[in-house]
Amino acid sequence: MSRFGIKEGQEAKKPMPYVAPFAEGFWEGTKLGELRVQLCTKCGHKQWIPRPACEECGNRHLSWVKSNGRGHIYSFAIIRQVVMNSPAFEKEIPYALSIIELEDGFSKEDGSRNDGLPYMRMVFKFESTATGSRD
Repeated sequence: MSRFGIKEGQEAKKPMPYVAPFAEGFWEGTKLGELRVQLCTKCGHKQWIPRPACEECGNRHLSWVKSNGRGHIYSFAIIRQVVMNSPAFEKEIPYALSIIELEDGFSKEDGSRNDGLPYMRMVFKFESTATGSRD
């Protein structure tokens, strides 16, 4: 048995996120390589992180729109320790966790190996990964 209780030769799987019903549109977009955000059908406010209601007016009727994914690094931190005590992240270390200010007018967290500096221009893209585990 190695660190974290994983048997020698066994590969650890990254945990899969819980998908709340109000966030399904975002996750459907990831399968298509699209970064989607919620749009309030009443006041027109765009929001990220997905919520069951508009953070501006409280309207519960939200649609999904595709972001162009362009922006700049607002801030970042270099992650040097295993995240969530999961050995599946051990191979990724070190990596940069960034807050991206998108041209669309909102911010998005991004975990990547980008060594960029604040205000460096970026284009968001999804990277396919192996299937994870809900364990």
